[in-house]
Amino acid sequence: MSLRPLVLTLSLLAGTAHAGTTAIDDHAAAHPAGALALDALPAPTGLLTATPRLVQPWAGGTVVRVGFALSGLPVENREQIVVLGTDGAVRRILGEAPGAVWIDPRPSLAAATAIDQARAAVAPLWASEPVGTPRTELVAVIEDASARLAWAVDQRFAEPLSTWRVLVDARDGSVLRTNRTSWDADGNVYGANPDNSEPERVELPNLTSDDWLTGTYAHVQSCDTWVESGGDGLFGGGECTAVGSHASPDGDGHYLYTIDAASLDDPMAEVQMYYHLDKVAAWFDDTLGFAHGEAIEGIVNFEYRNAFFGDADDDGRGEVAFGQFGQTDFAYDSDVIAHEYVHSVISRVVQAAFVSADEYGVEWAPGSLNEGSADLFSVALYGDPVLGEYAGAGFGSSGAVRDLDDDRRCPHDLYGESHRDGLIWGSLGWNLIEDPLLGPELTATLVFGATLTWPSDVTWDQAGQSLLDSADDLLDAGTIDADQRAAIEGHATAAGVVDCVRVIPLDEGAEAELLLVNLGATGDFGRVPATAQMSIEAPENARDIRLRVRDWRTSSTDMGWVIYGRRGGHVVHAIQNVLGVDFPVPEVYDFTIEGTEDGVDIVIGEDTIPQLEPGATYYFSVASDNLGGLPPFQFTNAEITISGDKRLHEDSGDDDDAAGDDDDDGGDGCASCGSSVAGSGGSVLALFVVGGLLRRRR
Repeated sequence: MSLRPLVLTLSLLAGTAHAGTTAIDDHAAAHPAGALALDALPAPTGLLTATPRLVQPWAGGTVVRVGFALSGLPVENREQIVVLGTDGAVRRILGEAPGAVWIDPRPSLAAATAIDQARAAVAPLWASEPVGTPRTELVAVIEDASARLAWAVDQRFAEPLSTWRVLVDARDGSVLRTNRTSWDADGNVYGANPDNSEPERVELPNLTSDDWLTGTYAHVQSCDTWVESGGDGLFGGGECTAVGSHASPDGDGHYLYTIDAASLDDPMAEVQMYYHLDKVAAWFDDTLGFAHGEAIEGIVNFEYRNAFFGDADDDGRGEVAFGQFGQTDFAYDSDVIAHEYVHSVISRVVQAAFVSADEYGVEWAPGSLNEGSADLFSVALYGDPVLGEYAGAGFGSSGAVRDLDDDRRCPHDLYGESHRDGLIWGSLGWNLIEDPLLGPELTATLVFGATLTWPSDVTWDQAGQSLLDSADDLLDAGTIDADQRAAIEGHATAAGVVDCVRVIPLDEGAEAELLLVNLGATGDFGRVPATAQMSIEAPENARDIRLRVRDWRTSSTDMGWVIYGRRGGHVVHAIQNVLGVDFPVPEVYDFTIEGTEDGVDIVIGEDTIPQLEPGATYYFSVASDNLGGLPPFQFTNAEITISGDKRLHEDSGDDDDAAGDDDDDGGDGCASCGSSVAGSGGSVLALFVVGGLLRRRR
C-alpha cells in the first residue's frame, strides 16, 4: 500500500442520530461466552427464546448482553446482562428476564397506519416534518407477565435533523413508547485544528482502496445533494439524498490538499475525516477490543450547523456526519470526530434512551452519560480536556465548547441538559486520566467496562456503582492493584456519582441553577419538573428557613414557575405516559408557590402556615408553568436559580442570619395569600409566607 499523506485540520463536536435496534449479532450468538451466559440464566418459558446480542471481552472479563424473542419476535424492552470474570465464572447478572409466555404475532394494524401514528406522536414533541423512508418491524413489548405486539417505527425528521423510534401497538394503534435516538452535540478540537496547529503530512493508515478513502475502519464521502427543509433555526434541517467523493489520490497515491472550509467541494475535509475516524475506531479496537465489524461511514461537505452520528443518507445504517456553517467546517475537529464515534459505540452497546423520568422528576442521566462518555473517551484519546476550540465559532462562540478541567459533582451541578450534565461524568474521567496511578488507557478500560453493563435507562447512581464494579472486576483480574482501586473510588466519590440522589442541599451556601422546559400542554402536563430537587435542613434552634428565587430567565412571558414543597421527604412524582414518553407529575407534596418573576423569598417560620418544624428537612421541586398563552406542544425554555438560607434564634449563640436582615413575615402574615405569588423584583426583597397554599395529593 502506498503512503497517503494528509494535511491535518479538524473541527467541531456535535450530535448524534442513532436508531434503536433489536437485531441479534450472529457472531455473539455463536460465541462460547454467549453459551456460558445462557447457562447462567434460567431457561425461558413458553415461546420465549434467549440469544446473546453482544459479547464484548474487556480487561476485566467478558460482558454478554442477552436479548429475547417471543414467538420469533424480538423483545424490545427486556435485556439481561451477564458479567463473566477472566476465568469464565459468572460475577453478576443484571436486569430482569421477561415474564410473558405467548403472543399472537399477527398484527391487525397496518404498518402504514403505525407510521402515521408514530409521526403524530413525534410531531408535538419535535414540531418537525418527517423526511426519508421510515422503517418498521414487528416486536414484542412485555409488561409484567403479558405481552403486546407492536410496530417499531424508525423515522427521520428535519429542522434539525433527528431520528426517533416509536413503538405503536399493532392492534389498537396506541403509542407505547417514543424515544429520540438522535443527539445534538457541540465541541471542537483538532488534535491540531486550524486555529492552533499547522497542517501535518501523515500516513493514512488501513486503506483498502487505491482509488478513494475507504479502509478497514472507515470510509468517507461528501454529501453531493443536501435537500434543505426550509428551517431557519440554529441548526436548520434537511436530508442527504446523494453522496460522492471529491478526494482522489495524485499520481503518487497521495491525498495532499489544503483547507477550504467554506467550500462544499472541499476534498481535504474528506481526508481529515478519514484520518481521525480511522484513528478513533482503531484505538477502540486495539485498546478496548471493540469494533463494529464493518467500516463506519463518514459524510462531510453539506450545509448543516452541527455534526452527529446517525443515518444522514437514509441507507439504514448510522454514520458520522459533519456539516459546515459559514467559514467553519465541523469536519476539521479531531476530538469532535472521536466524540461522535463514541456515540456509535454507546448506541451499539447500551442502546441508551435520551431522557426518562422517575419519582424525582425528569431524568436526563441516559443522555447525559452518553454525552459525558463521548467527551471522556475523546479526551482519553487526544489528551486534552478542552473540546471544540475551533468548532465553537460555528455556534457563534469565541471559545471552546466544553472544558473538562473544572471539577463537577452530582447532584450539585445537575442542570437538566445532556451536554452540560454530561460534564459531571466527563470531568470525573479527566480526573481519572490525570491521576498518575491511572492514566488514559486504564481510565478508558475502566469506563468501557462500566458502560457495558448499563441499562438503556441508566441513572447516575447506577453509573457510579458500575464504575466501582468495573474496578472490582479489574482488581480480581489482576489488571489493577488495591491502591489503584482506592484511587478510582476516591475520584468517583468526590464526583458524587456513587449513590447520587438528585436532591441539591442548599444549606451551605449552595444554589441550584436549573433548566426548565414547557411543552405548551395544559393541566398536569403544563408543568414540567426540573431534573433535580432541593433541600434545606431546619436545625432545632431554627427561627425560619427561606427559599429564594434569585434569577428567572425565560423565552416566553407565558411561562412561569411553580415550586412544590414537602416536609420530611422528597416530593414524589407519579409517572404517566404521554405519547409514548414517561412524564413525571407531582403527586405527594404539602404546598405550592407560583410565580413569574425573581426576587422572591419563600419563608417557612414559626408563625406561618405550614408552621416550621425544627429538626425537619424540607424538600422542594421546581417546575415550569404554562400560564395559558403557550401554543400547544411548542417547546419553550427557561432558567431559574434558587438559593436557600435559614435564620436561628439569637439566644442559641449561633445566630446564622443568612438573610442579612430582620424582615417581618410579609406584613399581615399572609394568612390569606393566594396560591400564586410574585416578587417585586429590583432591589426590594419580597418575602412571601407560605400560607393558604395547601394543595396536597395522595
